[in-house]
Amino acid sequence: MDAPLYSRTGGYVEPRLAQAEFGVDAISVADLLRSDALLAVVEREVPGFGKMARTPRLYPTLTNVTLREMASFSFFAGVVKPGALERIDAGFRALPTDAWPGL
Repeated sequence: MDAPLYSRTGGYVEPRLAQAEFGVDAISVADLLRSDALLAVVEREVPGFGKMARTPRLYPTLTNVTLREMASFSFFAGVVKPGALERIDAGFRALPTDAWPGL
């Protein structure tokens, strides 16, 4: 019996599951910080967010909070302007799905 012939692949691509929900109420801040595209959207509305979110005192919470939840922290008081979360959410949804973080 002959072995089947398979064409060469371009390389292994790690599979990713798409987010079931997507937006400022569903993505953890840790996932947001790992995505250059998402972070760029946030930085347009909240300049310096990436640096602020990576402070040691917030590090333990990054996988457990969403952007909306983090915006309510006293640490961010006055930093997130009214309407910013809605504009960020719209910016996230305007990105192609391959820029969305996997699960």
